[in-house]
Amino acid sequence: SDQKARALQALATAVAQAQQWEQAREVATSIEESDQKVRALQELVTALVTVNEHELALHIVQQTWLQAETRAYALKMFPLACGLISLNPEVGRGLYEAFRWVDSFLRK
Repeated sequence: SDQKARALQALATAVAQAQQWEQAREVATSIEESDQKVRALQELVTALVTVNEHELALHIVQQTWLQAETRAYALKMFPLACGLISLNPEVGRGLYEAFRWVDSFLRK
């Protein structure tokens, strides 16, 4: 299981480096082990920000939070947003609102 997660993370990274964004997202989100998934998604979001694909990076972060089933998982995914917050104050506010909504929903 751990070897599979590491292999999928490496695959997601390679696909992201080839700028095959949708395929990289699919591979990264298929990883079951949450720490490996966070790393793969972080590498994807970082790659997207590097090539100015900010909107797609933001979409991936939002979708990841919306799919969170626990508060702990949502908090693990929070670092995905760090590279986006500095880009634009509005992005930071939007991410804050999205995270606040997910957090309040998961507390219920």
